[in-house]
Amino acid sequence: MTMKRPLHLLAALVVMFTGCDIVEEPYGPSNTGGGPAPVEGVRRRILLEDFTGHRCIYCPEAATIAQQLEADPAIGPDLVVVALHVTDFFAGPVPPIGDGYYDNDFRTEAGTTYTNLWLPPGSGLPKGLVNRKPYNGAMMLDRFAWDAAVNEQLGQPALMDLWFSQLERNASTGVVNAKVKVSVAEDLAGAEHKLVVYLVEDSIVGWQSDANASPSEIPDYVHRHVLRDDLTSAWGDVVLTGSEPVGDTLEVVLPPYTLNTAWAPTHLYLVAYVYNSATYEVMQVVEKHIP
Repeated sequence: MTMKRPLHLLAALVVMFTGCDIVEEPYGPSNTGGGPAPVEGVRRRILLEDFTGHRCIYCPEAATIAQQLEADPAIGPDLVVVALHVTDFFAGPVPPIGDGYYDNDFRTEAGTTYTNLWLPPGSGLPKGLVNRKPYNGAMMLDRFAWDAAVNEQLGQPALMDLWFSQLERNASTGVVNAKVKVSVAEDLAGAEHKLVVYLVEDSIVGWQSDANASPSEIPDYVHRHVLRDDLTSAWGDVVLTGSEPVGDTLEVVLPPYTLNTAWAPTHLYLVAYVYNSATYEVMQVVEKHIP
């Protein structure tokens, strides 16, 4: 596990960026994070965190629901999906390791941390968080509630905008360097906010249990949006204290990160999000492919 180091905040002027990354088919992130919208009228994007596992028999159905939401032209541009494979049973490898049968270990430090807080022992999967905002009184949602919870939050104004001002990968060393900018769009009313940055790999082929398939174990299932690690920590670092005026922009310099050589570099991207420290609610999110 990579050691986490404190983020460094630098005051910065608002800089406008244009253009976006093109990700080769068939898979890749939809929100490219290439630059900011104007500070006024920023639209809030939505983070769907899919708590899943390769031995969860109903999780492929949940993944399909998430993909359908992404494919909806009214939803997809404002939706970021991350799959957190959690618990030893659902996400850990099946011994003996190396026989090619459920060898992947998709567990992460962040996934375990969030599971300990939001998923009571003995809870089944799949479950999901939609901007970590309660829907019908529940924070952790069944897959059949994701559509309604996402639609409830569509088109809302955002407190801040968020984008990657730098994202580079050294092809020789595998070191990723990144900077994130946060621009205040609305009065923060004294609320502290933290920044977390996920490292996600898409299109991982491996075993998956599926109650709706025959046979029920699929050896070449394509796992989408898999959380691999984070460039911060599970809970991140303070990026906004709540006193910043509208129009203020801060730059976060992330610590250099060395990629695991077993991961496919063409299918890697970063997901950055800012959340309210007191409520955990995600206020803005963006994703960008690692070049």
